[in-house]
Amino acid sequence: REEARQREESPEMDKFVGGGGSIMGGDDSFEAARARLARGQQRREQRHELRRAELREKAAVREQEEDAKMAKFRALLGNGPISIPKRT
Repeated sequence: REEARQREESPEMDKFVGGGGSIMGGDDSFEAARARLARGQQRREQRHELRRAELREKAAVREQEEDAKMAKFRALLGNGPISIPKRT
């Protein structure tokens, strides 16, 4: 009996119940559920926006690197045609 009472009063049970309601979600109102979904969607959108910003930053760095490489290549071409000696 004592074990059963301790199990019933365990704070870990709140994780499974979802707050203070019953297992079927008894005291959760429709507005609270909509607010919870909206918060989740907002957090998800913030994560996606951070990811997009990181990707834009990486793309800008890579584009600068590519521009530097092309500038070196154009400088080589500016010196005249490139000649590759024949193999023997």
